[in-house]
Amino acid sequence: HIDPSQFFNFLTNILSSNIKLIGRNTIDIIEASLEWESYQQNLLWKIIKVECSSSIKQYEKFIPEILEYIDPSKHQEALNGIILIASNIPTYEVFSAILLVAQNIYGFFAIDLFHNWIKQNITRTRELFLELIEQLVDEEDALDEEDIKEINNFLIHILLFSEFYPKEHSRLFSDKNVKSVFSDLLKVHDFNPIFNNILTNVKNNKTGMTKRNRKRQRKIL
Repeated sequence: HIDPSQFFNFLTNILSSNIKLIGRNTIDIIEASLEWESYQQNLLWKIIKVECSSSIKQYEKFIPEILEYIDPSKHQEALNGIILIASNIPTYEVFSAILLVAQNIYGFFAIDLFHNWIKQNITRTRELFLELIEQLVDEEDALDEEDIKEINNFLIHILLFSEFYPKEHSRLFSDKNVKSVFSDLLKVHDFNPIFNNILTNVKNNKTGMTKRNRKRQRKIL
């Protein structure tokens, strides 16, 4: 265990840029840390968060890559670390990477972060949301299996978001441009009709799950 006062001094030195610990080796360090004890991993993520606080560009480079190979069922410390860093509205690169992860693997990780971003700043979140949808629509001419999988992941997140957070979902889709571009995405890619419920839920505004049912549904999912 590290002495708290020493760790405090260490973090303040990183914050003032007197020490640079992570730098360009972030991915390698995090990958190696996945085998460490939980306590050691949590300390590392505190260091990463402090070092990334001075530059968003630092973490937008490694978070999308980390998400590709961590196993949420085994690497909760890494997932907790990403939540700490990405809880504030991120850059487009991080935003899109999080909303394209597989829901059946990552659970409500992306959905809850998305909900948090909307509560923080719905205008900025809506801009990023539109940018991502437009990017997915533009991929219509060159869809491969991985593209289809990512779009499905995205739609599943938004469908569940509409059911678990109906109020915030309605706020997000109150913008006509969002509804229009999202409709284009559904038309262009001709996905499962169940995803039409995302727009239907906006009109009804009554997906109406009670807190008890939401908790029960989360356990099932």
